Amino acid sequence: KRARRSAQGLSKLGFLGDRDIRLNGGGAPFTAPLARCIRRHVRMERFSISPDRAQVSVECKHTTRQFWEDRASDVRRDMPLIVACLPDIQKHCNETDVGVGRVLRCLKSNKSELQSSCTAVVTQRQVDSAEDVGLDTPLKVSCKQEVESLCPDVGYGGGAKFACLQSKRNQLGHMCQTELFRREVENAEDMRFNYRLASACAAEKQRFCENVHVGRGHAFGCLQRRMSEAEFSEECKIEMEQTIRNQGSDWRLDWRLRTFCYKDAVALCYPQVQLSLNSTMSEQSNASGVLGCLQFKYSEVASGSCRRELSRRISQSLQDIRNDYPASKQCGQEMKELCKHVKPGNGRIQACLEANKGSLRPQCQQILLTRNVLATHNWRFKFAIFSSCKKERQLFCKDVPEGENRVVRCLQDHTQDVEMSARCKKAVEIDEIKASGDSRLLPEVVDGCKEDMQALCPDARPDNGRMLYCLKQKRGHISAPTCRNAILRQFMRASENWKLDRPLAEACMDDVINFCKGKSSAAVHECLRSQEHNVTEACRTAEARMEMAEMEDIRLKPMVRNVCSDAIGTFCKDVVPGSARVITCLQEKIAEPLFPSACARRMKLVAQRSNERLAYNPRVLNGCQDEITKQCPGMNASNVAGGLGCLVEGYDSATHMCQTEVARSVKLALSIYVPESSVTRDCDNDAQQYCGLTTESSHFLRSGSISDCLMRRSGNLSASCWKLVSMGVSQASSGPGAETLFHGSNKMHNAIKKIAETANRQAANEAMKEFATHFIKTGRSSFVVLEGWPAIVVMACVCLLGGTVGYLGFRQLRNPNKGYIVYDKS
Repeated sequence: KRARRSAQGLSKLGFLGDRDIRLNGGGAPFTAPLARCIRRHVRMERFSISPDRAQVSVECKHTTRQFWEDRASDVRRDMPLIVACLPDIQKHCNETDVGVGRVLRCLKSNKSELQSSCTAVVTQRQVDSAEDVGLDTPLKVSCKQEVESLCPDVGYGGGAKFACLQSKRNQLGHMCQTELFRREVENAEDMRFNYRLASACAAEKQRFCENVHVGRGHAFGCLQRRMSEAEFSEECKIEMEQTIRNQGSDWRLDWRLRTFCYKDAVALCYPQVQLSLNSTMSEQSNASGVLGCLQFKYSEVASGSCRRELSRRISQSLQDIRNDYPASKQCGQEMKELCKHVKPGNGRIQACLEANKGSLRPQCQQILLTRNVLATHNWRFKFAIFSSCKKERQLFCKDVPEGENRVVRCLQDHTQDVEMSARCKKAVEIDEIKASGDSRLLPEVVDGCKEDMQALCPDARPDNGRMLYCLKQKRGHISAPTCRNAILRQFMRASENWKLDRPLAEACMDDVINFCKGKSSAAVHECLRSQEHNVTEACRTAEARMEMAEMEDIRLKPMVRNVCSDAIGTFCKDVVPGSARVITCLQEKIAEPLFPSACARRMKLVAQRSNERLAYNPRVLNGCQDEITKQCPGMNASNVAGGLGCLVEGYDSATHMCQTEVARSVKLALSIYVPESSVTRDCDNDAQQYCGLTTESSHFLRSGSISDCLMRRSGNLSASCWKLVSMGVSQASSGPGAETLFHGSNKMHNAIKKIAETANRQAANEAMKEFATHFIKTGRSSFVVLEGWPAIVVMACVCLLGGTVGYLGFRQLRNPNKGYIVYDKS
């Protein structure tokens, strides 16, 4: 009635009303209510299992279909649509010719600007047209020949013909392909527009997403999030997966992505947007389309809504490579040949391809690399970590913001914590090993070392750990602080897990199996060093390179750092790490009374290694470069496999800097005396004769006991031993911390200086005796240090004794005149 009152609009539209169709050529007209009733019975008949249910005749079904197809083909036959949409038709489609579904198509293309009443009717028409291709007139006309030739046996309804056309897309003509893609773009808005999807997932929609709005992709998104539920049917899951794969081929097939990312796409990917808008065909063959561009520029996306939708899309693609059209196309052959028995989902196919990386074609390797780089933007993109470490994320990294690989780095830092599950630890370790082989998978290196990589390693390739190896070797020349921190972190991680140093892992794999099987990742380094005479030359060289770096910074020695954490906080808390400063500080404080014994043992081992091989003594190495070249035949600044002996022999002709460092090392070697050491070998006979040194007793000696004994017997020492002792005394008189070396005694310090400055051997001996006498009276020997269980037992005894004395004293004080009763049994 409202439409008839709009005489002007109706006359221009040429309203026709429902076509006069009658059953069997007579009877009442076939109206819309009657057609709806029959259609409802036909649908009920399709799903009924009762054999007694009345069947709708074939002729009636045909007449009903004809009615709905006629109304869909011409808006003038659709009274409800005209009543609800006449103002919108006049506003948006005034120039559109009626017939062949053109007006309805016009309304759908302007759907976001329609009145709510018109939108509801247009949506209902889209839901109706999902049942069969014949109810979408443009698609029906464009694909008439294809339906007849390619889908002749496909029946009416159920979205069967539409699915048939999708499955044979490559055989369709241009017009049919165009209309099919147009329809797919429209279907992306509401899952009800896809008849098969809506039918297969009706129960799941009712069970999981009952209160979720159907349109604008809400219901489909809700079902996506619940696909892993046990109650989710296989039929619905198959249709959902197929729809997700279709969305991965073109950004326009993902309604939410298309809607929320349009502005960012225009700003960041304008050429690709223009190409997609000017083309009516899907960009499936264009791997660098809008979706690929947005993924590549993910960090530049400004809209939060777009980032969320893009993150969802990326997560789906990385979880199942079949959802990533370019990747599945480039790696399709490998998927069939190498991973045909791998169950899709949960990143399993990608893991299979990564495991067979050597067998992949270059184009497949390249696209997998781009996807791995993409995954570094957010920990959610790394499915194995995201699915395995949700609890650890809340436990260790709750306040760490997402993005730029921050959450992953936080989880890496907690892999040694006992609270981390084995599943999460394994996922993090696998991902870290993969990243250690390619610098492009480390955002902190890519962003922080860009200039240093160009300046120091222009010819180094980023794969197989080559770029990281180059930066590590040239770490002393890195200029950017961010790059220095990034490389230091790589060193620290590799010191805790030998597999994270790709060159070392490749060189030592067999040796680890042969000599260090069953060792923890952090203990493998020490194991290989203890077997350095048995491992291969390549492994020995790689491990030596790692140990050289460790000697420069105690942070690269996790086991030493953990053992010596209390000592560092007590004696070296103000020392800046790097350039062997903390290690030197600990070595100089090793004889302090309260120095932890466990740390002292570690420091002795470190000192022995550094004295036996100059490569492990960075301070001597840096201070004596010229002397090494001149005085140590066969050695130079890059080949320093020998020990300190050659520098000791040429000590008198060395520069002051070199003398200082050599004397410091000699003093330390005397303090932690080890028989048959290359540095102190000249004093072995004197130590045995005058100090009772034996191989067995050397393991139980107090630090500095042999050096103190040799100093007291200086008059009897051999010339070669006296030279070493005098070097140590010289360093003690002028080296760092000399004033506090003997507990702050100025008299003892002055005695040491007098010994060092005395040229005559006999006079020096007299000075030594004076020093020794004072040292015995006031030196370290007056201290007794107890640790561990003995300390606990002694403290318990002291407390018990003190408590007993206090109790007895209290009783006596309280009752000083209390009498006693004596019984005489006689």
